[in-house]
Amino acid sequence: MKNTKPWIQLTRNLSLAVAVAVVGIGDLDAKGKRGPHGPKGRGDGPGKSIAGMNPDELGALRDQFAAYQKQTAGGMRYYVDANKNIRFQHKETYESIQRSLADDRITEEEGREFVAELLAIGENAKEMRGGAAALSADQVDTVSGNISDLRGKIKKARKNDVAAEMLTPRLNRMQSRLEELNRLGVDTNKLSAGQSSSLRRKLDSLEGKEKGAKSDGNVSTSELEKLHADVRDVFKYALKSLGS
Repeated sequence: MKNTKPWIQLTRNLSLAVAVAVVGIGDLDAKGKRGPHGPKGRGDGPGKSIAGMNPDELGALRDQFAAYQKQTAGGMRYYVDANKNIRFQHKETYESIQRSLADDRITEEEGREFVAELLAIGENAKEMRGGAAALSADQVDTVSGNISDLRGKIKKARKNDVAAEMLTPRLNRMQSRLEELNRLGVDTNKLSAGQSSSLRRKLDSLEGKEKGAKSDGNVSTSELEKLHADVRDVFKYALKSLGS
């Protein structure tokens, strides 16, 4: 019987920071090819973590990143407790975008555009509130309508079906985390304009390689391993640039 305890323990320990730092290598089936699913029917299989991508590498950045996520993805930067319902709507929409990215239902480019629009809605809501204790009922309706319109765009963009052989959820989650690290670096001035542009080019290059690997309708084990190696290199570059 296959020993699944290490994988169970890894799953239990997954957190946002681990999602930033851990990427798996696809399991092999009896013929030496990557199966369409992992043992639990999910994407590129559990495999082993890649050296140099453990959570401790984030150092002090780990806590900063978690706080940044609460402020942006969680909506705390934009919506006060009195408007917690709309803050929940914001958070739920952000998570919907991330799930769609992880499941290959939308492209990385679409994901970036949707996140940018969601955060812009939040910034506009914050400006709209001004010095008031909370958004007015009319303002809540306006902001809620804007978020609902965005959710409609996401739904329209989502692919209805994606071949199992094309799913690379861990790679996709890692790309999303790197996008978030880039935003964190820009927002906190931890990254210069040049460093952010360089990270953007590396991420764009990685996206191009991913598209190439998926162009024939199946991501082979060797292609997946190469993509994981590439994303590891980009992750290391991001951490070095951020001073972690």
